[in-house]
Amino acid sequence: MRQIYGATPLPKQLERNLLRIMAGIFVLSLASQELRAIQIAPRQQSADETKFFAQLRKVFGVFRYADLQQVFEASPQVMCSELMSGNGEWREVAFFNENRGLGGWFRASMTEIRSQLDVYTFDGTCLKETSALRVATRFPVDASLKAFRQKQIARSDIAVLVNAPVSANFEKQTRAYTFDLPYLFRVSEPNDNPLYALSARTPSDHYAPEAINRWECKAADAEDVTYQFLICRTSLLLKNGSSTDASGKASYGASAFSILTDGREASASVNLTFK
Repeated sequence: MRQIYGATPLPKQLERNLLRIMAGIFVLSLASQELRAIQIAPRQQSADETKFFAQLRKVFGVFRYADLQQVFEASPQVMCSELMSGNGEWREVAFFNENRGLGGWFRASMTEIRSQLDVYTFDGTCLKETSALRVATRFPVDASLKAFRQKQIARSDIAVLVNAPVSANFEKQTRAYTFDLPYLFRVSEPNDNPLYALSARTPSDHYAPEAINRWECKAADAEDVTYQFLICRTSLLLKNGSSTDASGKASYGASAFSILTDGREASASVNLTFK
């Protein structure tokens, strides 16, 4: 499944294009989904890894049947120092569609997480817990991933696109760290409804100047969870208007929620290495 974002069409086309919205507005990582099929030698999980995945399953279970908009609004703010802990790198470990009929998944092994090449890296100075930060992103190139899967190149030779950092600011109204990624690629044909991806199909692809991917991140909170998780609401914005219907409201199913983690345990010095 590509990491694709779909612009919301006109109201009369909404029903016909619901699956495109499903495949679009939500963060379904190309690297994370397609690399899951790569065979990596299995190994026994450590006690820390077992604890981590037990907590991830718990977070997923708590959110799975909840109203995700309400969950997001009720979630506590994430602190600047938490985003910056360790090396500041966060990876996607779970995904929720606002419309439960449109899917959801979580990772079940460290092998899956280590196979990810898409990373969100926070950087800056926390003068206070709401200080502005920068977030850099990197994503593998589709064609290069395909060559790796066909054993034409080594994993170390997979081409990875590194994007320049963007500003991540704390928004008082939502109590979320918010950032806009202007690094989308149009992957649909010119006459089709617009579909966008964060990953380039080929190294020569160009960014789509009309589209922006907005992220709003808060702390993913659940009882007895000690590892650090973020719940991030994602949406597609077009520079000539937002992804809303004629009434100005976002269409149901047009929001997605990703769970990110840095693999660090907040209450101890233990942390998991994802590289």
